[in-house]
Amino acid sequence: SQVEIDSGKIIMGFPMDPAVAIAYWDENGDLVELPAEEITEESEVFEAAQESLQDLGMKLVPSAVTMTVQKQFLKQMLETRRKDQPKEDQEDDEVRTLATFEMGGEKFVVGEHTSPILLVARETAEGAGFEVVPNEEISVVLTQVEKSISRKFDQEIDL
Repeated sequence: SQVEIDSGKIIMGFPMDPAVAIAYWDENGDLVELPAEEITEESEVFEAAQESLQDLGMKLVPSAVTMTVQKQFLKQMLETRRKDQPKEDQEDDEVRTLATFEMGGEKFVVGEHTSPILLVARETAEGAGFEVVPNEEISVVLTQVEKSISRKFDQEIDL
């Protein structure tokens, strides 16, 4: 979806494939997500995660904001897994485990985000394309988007 705000055009959408995260357990037993922007295809953790998904027929794909997994029958597999998982577990989990692996003595998990990931980008100053809005600016931009949509809605009601 696209909207015009004072600073230019903004586009928003969701990844086509399921968004995933790579995380590890810290010394307190808490699951800590590795920032997607710090994981490159050449990194050891990316390669290990990719290998852990191969048995499931999945491919890890990096993007500007999040990583995704691709598989022809992924949706069917996840729906089957959701049916097998108790309902109360489904509602509380923020990440659904797809695969686990060990590296350097630490246990990692590749998990699917259960909440949607909204991607927000703005038109570049040159107008040659779009760039992802940094996390530090996202609340300001979304507030402007909300105001713009509200103004358009009010104008249509007045018609």
